[in-house]
Amino acid sequence: MKNLTYKFIEPLREYHSSESRWSTILQIALIWLSEFKNEPHVKIYNSINGELIDTKNIFEIYRWTNENSVVEGKLNGYLFNNNKWANAFLNLSPDVVRFDPKLKEVIFIEVKTVGASVKKNIELYKELNNYMISCGWRSRLFYLMSHGHEIHSDWQLLQKVNASILIWEELLSLLLNSPIEKLIGSDLASYCTLPICKATRLVDS
Repeated sequence: MKNLTYKFIEPLREYHSSESRWSTILQIALIWLSEFKNEPHVKIYNSINGELIDTKNIFEIYRWTNENSVVEGKLNGYLFNNNKWANAFLNLSPDVVRFDPKLKEVIFIEVKTVGASVKKNIELYKELNNYMISCGWRSRLFYLMSHGHEIHSDWQLLQKVNASILIWEELLSLLLNSPIEKLIGSDLASYCTLPICKATRLVDS
């Protein structure tokens, strides 16, 4: 059994698809899963001292559509009916966003596969989430990671900002035997090992 990091580096570590492909797969998956009446969900984790900790909270998958979700779109005040949009966020393009102006709800998901660290914008995304809350929105920020993520220092950075973490393997296990599985590649089940206890060791002691 393997984790999704092995899938991210196909066909070759030196030549593989970008995170944009996986962000698009994520959006399609969330839209497809939203069609189910039982509201599929995955666990929300924190990173603490190199361990993946189950917070006992869940990320419910519902109301995702083509009309209310965007992949890598640049944020702007028009989207949030805000004519005083902070300049710090003008060129920010979260990987996947779901927004609902009527309910004033927004979900930001930062996708990580291989080769890129969370370091570049981790503080800025935290500021963005706090800014949206201060503007009266119910704003939630998540990082979607493989539990085999190769940049070990990222787990400490995520702990520093108390990030809410979703696990690729758990999410994609919901897609086994689905039409979307064919978009991801063969033998997906063998890559979907899951954290099996409350704390899973992520980095060497």
